[in-house]
Amino acid sequence: LRRLELALDASQIGVWEHDVDTDVVLWDLQMHKLYATGLSDRFVTPAVWLAAIHPDDRMQADKDFSDAIARKGDYSSDFRIIWPNGEIHHLRSRAHRYEDAASAKYVGAEWDVTADVLLSRELSNQKSIAEARAVALEASAAQIAYAAEHDYLTGLPNRRFFDKRLSEFSNDDVERLAVLHIDLDYFKSVNDTLGHPS
Repeated sequence: LRRLELALDASQIGVWEHDVDTDVVLWDLQMHKLYATGLSDRFVTPAVWLAAIHPDDRMQADKDFSDAIARKGDYSSDFRIIWPNGEIHHLRSRAHRYEDAASAKYVGAEWDVTADVLLSRELSNQKSIAEARAVALEASAAQIAYAAEHDYLTGLPNRRFFDKRLSEFSNDDVERLAVLHIDLDYFKSVNDTLGHPS
């Protein structure tokens, strides 16, 4: 038994027991450490547990336990708790149900998964940032490609675009090809005076 206690203490896993019929709850010392109660009492009330849970998670956590009791099955829940100093911690709670001649009980374990949750959140944020940068880079590359083949002022295809398309036609074994060349007098002077940013 002493070895088990040492192993649980080293793993920082808290062990609890909840008697469904009497509503008596037992916590080991590690449970009190997880919840930062500053206490060491074996007997606690369900209210102590509920009061420590983050208000946004309280209803779901209570429902998870009530559902397990209703279906007479195992219990599983993840929720946040708030320490007396205001720190928020993420806990994972699992329990098995067993029954004897006297009553039905849940024996469970809880452990702090805050580091895992924060790491997962950071990885998700970094993934979102990387995806956004990839999209921006792709859009930038498309803009550069477009600018390289189009006139800045008119947006019309330029000579580079023409040469590229002409080479594509020649690769397609086109039998006939007509090219129309239009010369606009003085267009260069218009472009030089009005078409370039100052």
